Amino acid sequence: MRQTKNIPWNDSDLTVKELTVAELASVLDHSTTTADPIDLLFGQRLPSQAVVLSSGLKLAELHALPPSQLDRLITAVEEVNPFFVQALRRLLPQLAAPPAAAPGNN
Repeated sequence: MRQTKNIPWNDSDLTVKELTVAELASVLDHSTTTADPIDLLFGQRLPSQAVVLSSGLKLAELHALPPSQLDRLITAVEEVNPFFVQALRRLLPQLAAPPAAAPGNN
């Protein structure tokens, strides 16, 4: 059963959910080809696509939020997706590393 968490959201509650392995793979595929301002703003936290899938909100809705409210939402999504957070922490240093020079091309 997926983990979920209800958070206060505007005049009601919003439920964020744990993502499946297939959803996580989709987020990783999407993240390597698309840069979003939210991803640039929040750096090494969950990609915006993960927040969209977990919360059910549209990307345009996330863009309309102030950073402080986005931070609370991303924190809740991270709390129900600890395995994905750990995987990203392992992957991000590898993704950020410059490519190794080919032998003989120095």
